[in-house]
Amino acid sequence: MEFRVAYILLAALILIRFIPLIFSASRTWGFNQYIFLPAYLTVIYALFSGLLLFWPFSPWLLSFGEKIAKEISAFLFSSPNRIRNRILVLAVAAILFISLRMPTHFLGDGYALLSNLASPSGTFVKWTEKGIVFVQIGLMSVLGAPGESTALWTFRIISFLSGLASLWFFLMIADILGETGIKKLLIVSVITFSGSLLLFFGYVENYPLLWPALAGFTYFGVKHIKSGSGLSLAALFLILGIIVHLEMAIFMPALIFMIFVRGRGYKIYRALRPFWWMTFAAVTALLIFLFQYKIRTDLFFENIFLPIFGGKPIAPSYSIFSPSHLADMVNLFLLLSPVLPVLIILALHRTDSNRAEKNLHTFLLISFFGALLFLLAVDPTLGMARDWDLFSLSAFSFTLFISRLISSETESARRLMIPTITLAAIAALAFLAVNLGAPSSARYCQYIINLDRNKSFGALVALHRYYLKSGDIYHADSVNKIYYAVFADELRMDRAEEALEKGDYHGARELSQHITPDKFSSRYHMLMSNIFFQEGDPDRALREMDQSIQLQPYNGKLYLARAMIYSRLGRNANAIQDLRQGYRYNTHDKDILEGLAALYLYISRPDSAVLYAKKLAVADSSGSDGYYYLSKAFATLGNIAEAKKYLTDFSNRATIAEIEQTRRMELEKLISNLEATGR
Repeated sequence: MEFRVAYILLAALILIRFIPLIFSASRTWGFNQYIFLPAYLTVIYALFSGLLLFWPFSPWLLSFGEKIAKEISAFLFSSPNRIRNRILVLAVAAILFISLRMPTHFLGDGYALLSNLASPSGTFVKWTEKGIVFVQIGLMSVLGAPGESTALWTFRIISFLSGLASLWFFLMIADILGETGIKKLLIVSVITFSGSLLLFFGYVENYPLLWPALAGFTYFGVKHIKSGSGLSLAALFLILGIIVHLEMAIFMPALIFMIFVRGRGYKIYRALRPFWWMTFAAVTALLIFLFQYKIRTDLFFENIFLPIFGGKPIAPSYSIFSPSHLADMVNLFLLLSPVLPVLIILALHRTDSNRAEKNLHTFLLISFFGALLFLLAVDPTLGMARDWDLFSLSAFSFTLFISRLISSETESARRLMIPTITLAAIAALAFLAVNLGAPSSARYCQYIINLDRNKSFGALVALHRYYLKSGDIYHADSVNKIYYAVFADELRMDRAEEALEKGDYHGARELSQHITPDKFSSRYHMLMSNIFFQEGDPDRALREMDQSIQLQPYNGKLYLARAMIYSRLGRNANAIQDLRQGYRYNTHDKDILEGLAALYLYISRPDSAVLYAKKLAVADSSGSDGYYYLSKAFATLGNIAEAKKYLTDFSNRATIAEIEQTRRMELEKLISNLEATGR
């Protein structure tokens, strides 16, 4: 019975990969790779798939498969030279990672991150991923001057090294979890042959480095539970992972479990069991309260998560329990663990035999539940198919848990193990083949755009640039048509902003009335703030700008805009605070530097005005603004010599524009008055 069910599932997993060839537009992104590949590759995959269906019934194939599996297992796990052999495997992997590196970066936020790291004006750093960005900045400084090429190779090197470290830990995890050589081979195969393998082929994103952190944490966690050693190293890997990216905090409950599961921690738990459970209940209640409070009061925090039922304005039908989100979760698991359903059936007969086994399985399940909660709650803002890398850790612990339960000695496992491993490899290779080829990855990106058009702004921009660079005007125009059709509100905001720049406030107001309100759009709130500000309603302008900043707390320009509102309201201390905050995020922004210099002069703090005016002169060396504020500040300080010096610098750079001529006369009069008073 077990064999029959497992075989039917294996056949189903093989056959569903061909269904998208008929329903090409369906939400099957986790297993539809064949539609993006050349026909000959699809035929090859079909032939291999047919062989897998026949395999369990052929004594010769079963014998041949077992022989090969035993040789590979011995090579990796029982040979006296197994360390050398593993290094050889990693060397081959390194060659593959580097030589087959990704030519495009449509998945994730690749192109945006690449531009950010390569920016000569500085790199924007999100609070959730400061660690990885600092690693990138440090590595890029070693590679050379900031630029697209050095930024790209920074991402690639981190990706390659993350892959090698992860594969090493995969082998160690399989070695410590598997009771037999065949079982070890199964474990290392099902965690390696996954869509997540793509992260190690020069993938441009911030997530590859999480994999060695998770793999190291898991290995030393298992080692601690089995032998009592490894807790400190497990904690170290998790802490480093959290520093790299806050997402790794989802595994904190698993670390807490490890601390109290054996040794001194277990004795403390046993002695104070009621206290620890009361503490756990209190902390859980506090976290729920804080979560609800943040959801109600912080738009940025609220925007991280999916609504339970009703969707957000950008995707009204997409929520936690919506059919599309549930379908995306199924697709993700089939991408990350292609043979998981078969593994589950093969594992059903197994029961925990002792306390150590139960502790080990509990550790893996707690790790999985943390990842599952993250997957359920967090909004894939780029669309799940493109944001898959954010959730790529989701299936790892559960796949290990299920694989651990399988007995390699049963008849079902013996007959289905090789076909199962081979199917996992075929699925992973198909995903790699699509995304390691430029044309196929572009077609895959186009498909993803059509799935979640309202979330595809960044993908449309990246794909449009790719087609233009390739000289494919036809497809570039087709991408433009999608943009104009889907992002009509963005175009209206463009026109409204242009109207504001031209002083057509009535036109901007009229256009804004045709824009769908979106409380999660920072740009929408900023536009409305500017309209209210120009209409003479600074209080409403301030409320809108507060919401805009909540959604983009790292955008220096927004703090500049709010500083102008504060200045209109006479709240100069708040204006200074916002300008300095904006300066922290962009130390070279000329408008922010000018705002600081001007406002410090206005509130009679010329010494501070000098500081920022000098920075402005450096940031805009060919312009005259910095020298104007320097001359005026030194004149205010009574330093006539410096005021004259910077007046000369200002005059040498000033144009015939009326404002600059007015400024020159202002400075000359100010200096003349100082000389007349003898200061």
